[in-house]
Parts: sequence; C-alpha cells; structure tokens
Amino acid sequence: MKVVVTGASGNVGTGLLRALAGATPAHEVVGVCRRPPPPDPPYDMARWHAVDLSAPGAAAALAEPFAGADAVVHLAWAIQPARDVADALARVLDQRAGGTFNIGAEPLGTQQLAELVGARLVTLPRAALAGAVSLASAGRLLAITPGWFRLLMEQPVLGTDHAAATLGWSPRHTTRQIVRELLDTIAEDRAGTSAVLREH
Repeated sequence: MKVVVTGASGNVGTGLLRALAGATPAHEVVGVCRRPPPPDPPYDMARWHAVDLSAPGAAAALAEPFAGADAVVHLAWAIQPARDVADALARVLDQRAGGTFNIGAEPLGTQQLAELVGARLVTLPRAALAGAVSLASAGRLLAITPGWFRLLMEQPVLGTDHAAATLGWSPRHTTRQIVRELLDTIAEDRAGTSAVLREH
C-alpha cells in the first residue's frame, strides 16, 4: 500500500512513521515536507519530496509524490500529541477505513489548565488579550505570533465517537498528561531531529 504523508517530519508525522515501521505487510511510505530530515530512524523508512505546501506551484509539485497513492495522510501543520494520533492513523491505514476521523483526548478547561501550571485564572476580553499578544510578539517579549494566538482561540472541540466505534481507538494519554509533557518539553528546550520551522 502506498501511503503519502504530508508534514511527515513533524511531531505527528514522526509518530506515524514509527507506527508504520512495524506494519505487516510493509507500506511504501512517501514523506512530503518543506525540508526533509536526515536519513535516520524513523525517517529512513520513507522516500522524501521537498514541497512547501504554501508556495505557488505546490499543487503541481505534489503530482509526482501523489501518483498512485492508496492513501494520503494530511498532517501539514498538525498540532496534536504524536503517539495517540499515530496509533489512530495506523489503524485507519491498516483497516483501510474510509471517511473522516476526529482524533483527540477530552477537552481541558481553562480552570484545569490554570491549576496545571499553578496559576490563578483571570478572565480577560479576547480583543484585549489579542492586542497584548501582538504587542508582546512585536517587541520580542513573547515567542508566539498573533497567528498562533488566533489558531489557539479558534480551535473547535470535536467528538471522537466515530473513531472509537469504527477503529476501536481511544486515547491512551489524557489531555492533562499531554499538556504537562508539552510544557516540560518547552521548559527543558528539548527537540527532535526534524527540521525546525522558521517564518519566511
């Protein structure tokens, strides 16, 4: 089975490559990303194509890697916990399940998040907070852009019932565990071997 993965060098893509590495029978995996990673595990199992999906002409550049694909897993800009998502994606591919699947753990409320980081919850108008983020970002006081802030504020909460019923999937990690791991990783400045994204 030929599987094309966009964003294959990212967090979730890397998790999917690890999950597919042990698949039987083996899949032909094609990775698509801006900057292919070094040929170390798990990246060495894929054939790579360097394509910037936001660039003009990206559609034409995708013709070759997409040719003859049995499945396309679109993970470019996917921001999710890698292990659980990779497990769900591997199940979709192994079962050749059709349709759309929402993958995620239970929502984490603002009060729960405040408790997790040891902070007091303060409610602010969204417009005021967006303005503060823009100013702090412009002054290089905050390592987040206004675009990332908008993305964070506009994330919908989706049900995962279809994935559970069709794939037999459920998250192995709680949202609290995932957020704690993310915060620890940021605090410890840990990174993997995939290329770092830089704004143009």
